[in-house]
Amino acid sequence: MKFKTVIMAILDRIKPTPAPEAESFTMEEVEFLLVKLRTADYKGSEFETFFNIYVKLTKELESLKK
Repeated sequence: MKFKTVIMAILDRIKPTPAPEAESFTMEEVEFLLVKLRTADYKGSEFETFFNIYVKLTKELESLKK
C-alpha cells in the first residue's frame, strides 16, 4: 500500500508540459515551399491537393509582404 501512495505522490507532482505554440511561417519559408512545390512531379489525383496548398501558401506570402 505504501508503494501506491509513493507513486500517487510522484504522479501528483508531474505537471503536463504545455504544447508549444504554432509559429507562423516566415516569408522565406513560404517562398521556399512554393519553389519546392513547383519543381515536384504530381500524378493526376495529387494535382488538386497541390493546387489547393499552392493557393493557400501564395495567399500567406501575400499577407506576409504587407
